[in-house]
Amino acid sequence: MKKAISLAIALLALASSLYADASFMGVTGGIWNPDETVIGKHDCGLSSSYIDLKFDSLWTINLNYGLIPNLEVGVGYMQLGDLSYSGNNDGKAFFNAKYQILPESKYGVGVAVGINDIGKKLNPNKNSFYAVAGKTFGKENHPFHISAGFGSGVHDGFFTNLDYGFTSHIGIIGEYQSEGSTFNAALRYRDGKGTYIKAGVFDIGGLDSLFLSIGIGF
Repeated sequence: MKKAISLAIALLALASSLYADASFMGVTGGIWNPDETVIGKHDCGLSSSYIDLKFDSLWTINLNYGLIPNLEVGVGYMQLGDLSYSGNNDGKAFFNAKYQILPESKYGVGVAVGINDIGKKLNPNKNSFYAVAGKTFGKENHPFHISAGFGSGVHDGFFTNLDYGFTSHIGIIGEYQSEGSTFNAALRYRDGKGTYIKAGVFDIGGLDSLFLSIGIGF
């Protein structure tokens, strides 16, 4: 927990302008699941997330970069503790990429495809591909965003995200993953100057684990 708090303080000190929220695995998205959004060309996003599993901890630190229009690439580091797929406690570096093949329009959905964990460093048994579509509704200060997709590996099966903004600063996120029938929920705060914080519960009704995430953009 001390490690996660130290990372959060460091990220807050560096905050500038946020372009898109990152999920636990670093790609733009909600809590664990990706969505169809991508960061802009030559924009960067730095984030760190933490899950308190009571008997252990799981945390990541991630850096995303908008390489060209509609394409983001990223590198991350995950400390898996006793949950390591390889059966040891060593942290592992991993790489991500997501391409938005269809930007959201006034009447149409946005669509993106991606791969998490390029090279299968975290899960040696499956590649982590996914495809996801999403749409934003509502007013600018009270947006409602919904996305849904299918994936493999760390995003195995069907997943969906719901995101509602109570105000321009405060919102709520809900997620579902068919793998394990997992529900996640979190509150999100954006300061309007580049920093966001998300706090909630991972695997409601199962592990009931504390989830924390903080990010900046520049």
